[in-house]
Amino acid sequence: MPPHTMNHHQNCRTARRGMPAPAGQVQLPPAKPRTTQEDLERLINTLNSLQMSGWYHGAMTYREAKLKLKSCSNGTFLVRDSSDDRYLYTLSVKTPRGTTSVRIEYEDGLFMLDSEESLRRSVPSFDCVIKLLQYYMRMSREKNFVDANGNGSTIKPKTRSGQLVWLEPSGRKDTEAQIIKPLTSKVPSLQHLCRCTVNKTVEPRYVNDLCIPRTLKKYVQAYPFSL
Repeated sequence: MPPHTMNHHQNCRTARRGMPAPAGQVQLPPAKPRTTQEDLERLINTLNSLQMSGWYHGAMTYREAKLKLKSCSNGTFLVRDSSDDRYLYTLSVKTPRGTTSVRIEYEDGLFMLDSEESLRRSVPSFDCVIKLLQYYMRMSREKNFVDANGNGSTIKPKTRSGQLVWLEPSGRKDTEAQIIKPLTSKVPSLQHLCRCTVNKTVEPRYVNDLCIPRTLKKYVQAYPFSL
């Protein structure tokens, strides 16, 4: 891939048309003004969850992320610290045109992907980075399937309505954003893999009903995600 094409992907935004509001998305304004303490707690909780995830890569440059994702399949992603001190995190994703990176913004107590200015009021936003990525993974999964031979294929929608695409600095909007699976930063423990499996099949509100020791319930509840 020519270097100029890759440069276009270094700092992208997302764009979408006709995107419905996702289930579970936090869009309503807070009932009362947020406090610095509330913001601090949310940011600490998010960082703790990312560190437990096994796919948070911490301090990493765009070039390092590009190298990590070079041999990965399209849709593989990682979360790293943003190189721009105005932002906390950056999402780097392998696409058919190379590695693209998009900033994760934190605004009014919620995380969202950097997007076109006209979409900022409607872009999906969540109180945790992992919830944000789980939403986009679900959205990508609805357009993908695996055939009997294990070969991944993409189901293209009949129209581009609601399609999430990367908005490049050049103005191009023809690369569909597929966020499918994380690139691990370390080998996950068996306990963590079991926790994620439990979270795939049991809603958080029902974890206390499981016939397992309380210590295991607390362990599962400490990371209530399947990702």
